[in-house]
Amino acid sequence: MTLISRILVPTDFSDCAARALEYALSLATKVGASVVLVHVFTPPIVYMPEGIWAMPAGERNLHDKLEEALQKLAAQCRETSSRPVEAVIAEGEAAKQIVSTAEAQRCDLIVMGTHGRSGLSHILIGSVAETVVQHSRCPVLTLRLPKA
Repeated sequence: MTLISRILVPTDFSDCAARALEYALSLATKVGASVVLVHVFTPPIVYMPEGIWAMPAGERNLHDKLEEALQKLAAQCRETSSRPVEAVIAEGEAAKQIVSTAEAQRCDLIVMGTHGRSGLSHILIGSVAETVVQHSRCPVLTLRLPKA
């Protein structure tokens, strides 16, 4: 029986996310798991005078660029790892979509980076990783960059 067969790795393309991806690929190789990369796009909402909420047309272009960057990252992973790597782009609130994607993709583990914010920045920005840990049905492994 394999405890870990699919690992979800959320990415925001930061150094923290890159470290988590590197760790997840190494772990996947050791346990024979596949990797699912996910990027969550949170579209900006604009209030129109008519009372309609809409995504500006330019944001669809941003979505497409993010999808392209995610697919490129997945391809790079496939070149350096012997494990299967898939890429998924989701839309909405990051933590909620990460948990939802882990469930939909039947992942056994989430490996994600955390910026380790504290104080006012933690209060204002919040912690996606903390929310994922609180709501995920599968284990979550968080990694921080070493302090310089």
